[in-house]
Amino acid sequence: MLSPIEKVLFVLAVAASLYFTYRGVRRIIAHIGSGHGRPDWKLAWKRIGDLIVKVGLFQPVFRLRLGPSILHGLIGWGFLAFLLINLSDLIYAFTNFRLLESLGAVGSFYLLLADVAGVAIILGIIGMAIRRFILRPKTLSTRESTHLLPKARFGIRRDSAIVAAFIFTHNMKDKAAGIDLAGQLKSRAFQIAWLSQRVVEKEVETIEPSARLAFAEDIRSEIRSYDRILKTLKEGRGELGMKAVADAEVLAQLEDVRKEWDKNMKPFLLALLALPEEVPESEARQVAQWAFRQGGNRIFLVVGETSLDARVAQAFAEEAVRPEPG
Repeated sequence: MLSPIEKVLFVLAVAASLYFTYRGVRRIIAHIGSGHGRPDWKLAWKRIGDLIVKVGLFQPVFRLRLGPSILHGLIGWGFLAFLLINLSDLIYAFTNFRLLESLGAVGSFYLLLADVAGVAIILGIIGMAIRRFILRPKTLSTRESTHLLPKARFGIRRDSAIVAAFIFTHNMKDKAAGIDLAGQLKSRAFQIAWLSQRVVEKEVETIEPSARLAFAEDIRSEIRSYDRILKTLKEGRGELGMKAVADAEVLAQLEDVRKEWDKNMKPFLLALLALPEEVPESEARQVAQWAFRQGGNRIFLVVGETSLDARVAQAFAEEAVRPEPG
């Protein structure tokens, strides 16, 4: 659900969008009315049924070039299927109520339909991108004899690239956080090891008490972060729209890391932080070494030798190319 500030910003953005849309419609109506004769706007209501059928079936698109027309249809039908998904997201953003999830089997079926529609959109966009930027048939270009501003010629290809790039990257929005967390599994463990050495150091280098306290607080922060990362990767995080890792083998390796963390490494780190200031470095260093011998080495082994961080990232990336509704 959106925060109060986000709700206000969203409403303002929608209002601005509706205003500029209204201005655009007014301009179109003015252009139509400026021709010879007067348009009969009453006919619009009589023809609205035919318009809905033509738009829903993309009938005009299928007049020529069947292959590209099918690709256009896949994209269009996919976005039409997302209308209800977007409505459901809007309701959830303002009320924390999940419309489709509350409809039981009907909602689940529609979510499945939206998944299929998402795949259709990706296939359509891939096909159209290949056609536009690689095959580049003459039918996609305007004749040189056609009077067209140079900016317009360039704008056609630019706009196509923007649309294709947006649809591809849009499907990564909920996975980027998971990929980032996966990369932190190893780096944060090394960071904790370095901080632990700074906390226990007394003989070779003199560290001010205030600096030692700061290092200790950093360790506590890293402990909380590591707990949160493991939980998020396993269970997901709703407010980020981030699902849990689905790969069974990766989940098993994540569970190995969690067990070593909870059973060995984390308890010794907490014991290290609880040591009195007057404890000799040798004794404090022994506790730190136990933390990494018992838990840290095993975590480095699982994350490093199995490339767990990369495999978690790969699992999220593979999810990303299977578009999700919304």
